[in-house]
Amino acid sequence: MVGRMARTTTALVLGLVALAVVIGGVAAGAAKKKPPAPQKRVVQGTSQLKGDQGEFGLTYTLGKESPINFTLKSCEYLGERKWIGTDYYVPTGEEKLLVLHFTLQNPQPAERGVGWSVCSFTAVDASNTNREYPQNIGVESNQEVLNLNLKPAQKIDAYTVITVPAQGEVPKLIVKSQDQLVIRYDLRKKVKGLSAPFADPADKSGATARSDVPAVAGTYYPVGMWDARLDSTSYSTQAIKEEAPEGGVRYLVLNMTFRNPTKSAQSLGWSALAPKVRTTDGENLDWNQELLYASRDETISMDVEPGQEAKVRYYFTIPSGSTAKQFSVQQSDEGRRFTWDMTGTQ
Repeated sequence: MVGRMARTTTALVLGLVALAVVIGGVAAGAAKKKPPAPQKRVVQGTSQLKGDQGEFGLTYTLGKESPINFTLKSCEYLGERKWIGTDYYVPTGEEKLLVLHFTLQNPQPAERGVGWSVCSFTAVDASNTNREYPQNIGVESNQEVLNLNLKPAQKIDAYTVITVPAQGEVPKLIVKSQDQLVIRYDLRKKVKGLSAPFADPADKSGATARSDVPAVAGTYYPVGMWDARLDSTSYSTQAIKEEAPEGGVRYLVLNMTFRNPTKSAQSLGWSALAPKVRTTDGENLDWNQELLYASRDETISMDVEPGQEAKVRYYFTIPSGSTAKQFSVQQSDEGRRFTWDMTGTQ
């Protein structure tokens, strides 16, 4: 009886040991098993378009269905207007133009048309804001709108403009084909700076445009759609439009010449430009909204043909004891201002 119980106890112990071994093995196997890999997170719209990092002077083929060879030759900043055909692009006082000069060549064995949509241009400014081109491309040789056929291997020099902020450099340019392939250009320190008198001397890179441009008499300046020149200034107590200055005031008379730089006749009237006068006392004089013919006291109203000039007069009422410090004109309140120093005028 005792022997049977001993054998039974031994068998039970061996069974428990075997069960422990099995459980331990299962536990060990479970510990060695790798956890499932996390699922890849997909976020739409975060991938850049396919393309190359471009270099100035190198040729790239844009597009597959209808390819065009593109070479970016140079870029420059302008503080004045730029023409493409009959359209002109005028930066405001808070803007400048980025002008792109490039070559297009037909790599195909047959003729192909080229125009504004052959590729698109986007400048990315320092605040990471996209600035688009005006869907217009000009021909370098004649400034006409690009719209022609290129024969096989034929090339043409072209340009376009992008309006960008007046302050600082534009770091990036993206050129995109019709099938969304792109070339990205780093523009930093590679764009020709603004010329005098538009360049702000405080920015040695030449990338910042003045909102207020210093002007000198006898020189034409591109003010909006007109070229404007200050010819002479004087003070007068003589009547203008049958009204003589009275009660301790006199007239400040400003003789100017306006020239039409456009390709069509332009109507010239009192609203052509906005003039301002500031005195040495710091006072801004009210303008009477008069623009007169140079030779007679009559409000000007005429058409000026392309390339032709018109002689005009502004006049302001100024206290007899005051003198003018500055005279300025601009196309509008947002336009770039051109200012003449008047402190030497008697």
